[in-house]
Amino acid sequence: MSRFANSEQYLATPIQAFLPDSVDWGNYTTRMMQQRGFDEVNDANADYQRELGEWKALQLSRRGQQIASGITAQGNQALFDGAMSFGVGAAGSAGLFGGGGAGDFSVGDAEVMGMPTGQAEYMGGGGTTEWTTDMGQNAWTKY
Repeated sequence: MSRFANSEQYLATPIQAFLPDSVDWGNYTTRMMQQRGFDEVNDANADYQRELGEWKALQLSRRGQQIASGITAQGNQALFDGAMSFGVGAAGSAGLFGGGGAGDFSVGDAEVMGMPTGQAEYMGGGGTTEWTTDMGQNAWTKY
């Protein structure tokens, strides 16, 4: 059996007639607004967490790039050092450094580069010398 006598009465009834009588609309509205506030706070927190995660990811990426650059620089330095060692060793074994006065040793060039005149002349004549340092007094001796 229906609450309404006929369909016209049913259609003319306001919507509140279909809602439960026990609903406290003031309380319902208050709770709805509280939930909306909670949602805004939660959304703001989620945005903060996302931005913090992106910032940390950026920091990790930058640190990784720094480490990679350091590794690359160390590798390049090692290659350069190896090439220089090989080049100097090959030049020495080919006799390019003269071995103490042999070949194309130039007394004038040695003096321009800071070698004492006596040492340059001695090496130019075929002698070999050594350089010693004793607390502020540098000296060369015949070897």
